[in-house]
Amino acid sequence: MYTSIEFTSRGGCSAAQGSLSAGTWTWTSSEKYDGHEIQQKATNKILAPNSYSAKFEVSQFEVSQDGTNWTLMMEAKVTKNELSAGGAAPHELERFV
Repeated sequence: MYTSIEFTSRGGCSAAQGSLSAGTWTWTSSEKYDGHEIQQKATNKILAPNSYSAKFEVSQFEVSQDGTNWTLMMEAKVTKNELSAGGAAPHELERFV
């Protein structure tokens, strides 16, 4: 089990619990938005040394106490391209949602 703690420039702080299994990172956390508790899940699957897929899903506690009913908010595939002439490594992003 891993823990990620993030601090914002506006004084906010959030923590997520993560795990790695068979090349897939799964991070879960909960946040309050407009007075509602929201459960969040981010999944990153390593597809190749230069690419991964990413998903971000949410579930309101009022709707799903057990966190099994998720609403997909974003899905993407990220691929790191070869180095450009300037030395920077651009990324290509395909959005599915």
